[in-house]
Amino acid sequence: MFAVIVLFFTVPCAAQDTLHTAADTLYCDEPGVEGSTFEDFTPCKTAPDASMWNLVDNRDGKRYRVKKLADGRYWMVQDLRFGSRCDKTTFMGSVYDQTGSLHGSGVYYGDCTNMMSTDTPINRGYLYDWAAAVNMPGAYYGNSSYRGCRGISTVPTGYQPGMCRGICPQGWHVPTVNEFTDAYAAFKRVYRCRGAACWDAQSVWEGVAGGHAAANGEVFYQDTLGLYWSSTAEDQYAAYGLWFVPYTRNAGETRSLKSSGRAVRCVRNY
Repeated sequence: MFAVIVLFFTVPCAAQDTLHTAADTLYCDEPGVEGSTFEDFTPCKTAPDASMWNLVDNRDGKRYRVKKLADGRYWMVQDLRFGSRCDKTTFMGSVYDQTGSLHGSGVYYGDCTNMMSTDTPINRGYLYDWAAAVNMPGAYYGNSSYRGCRGISTVPTGYQPGMCRGICPQGWHVPTVNEFTDAYAAFKRVYRCRGAACWDAQSVWEGVAGGHAAANGEVFYQDTLGLYWSSTAEDQYAAYGLWFVPYTRNAGETRSLKSSGRAVRCVRNY
């Protein structure tokens, strides 16, 4: 008589991984994997610093590069380009709710000229006002009742304490000003950079100098100034964010009017 021993093997990480749910612990996304969505993204824990993935926003099918950076978090390294309309001179009410459905409150700016220019970096995205960035129609300039995601009485589905999903894909959020601060400290320590060298196009974060959109939609300082929203509000008129001037040491925290247009990067929930 011979005993037959059957062994079952699982593959913890596979470069040829297919789409899966985040709850599926048998698989993970190796660096460089193609086809996973932001919602289903499950990075392999062994992935080294600066590993990169290409993920799909399943709301509109657009793809973005994502990197694991020195702060241990997973960041988009391309600016968000989400929205149904694109016009840099017109206010629009096309902001999406938690399920991806349109509602008619809030505005965003989209600079189509930049998006279609052949000599413009592909990772330049739309410029949003703050209400659109945090996806809260009541968080517009001057409204003292809404300060941001923590300023509402009921936390919507998809939000976690301190994490404001905003206009980001499910499972991701608009960074807080503290997350920018923490990232900068880690970048300086690990990448030995200072100022804009930690954020601009030459850095691992690959920031874009997309400029500033005024309240009337007119865009200034393209290619000379990078501006990004955080989800942290100062008061009913202003919110915090990141600024940098490429190829200099000029960078840091900024305070901007909520009615102005800034770029958005998303970071994975943790």
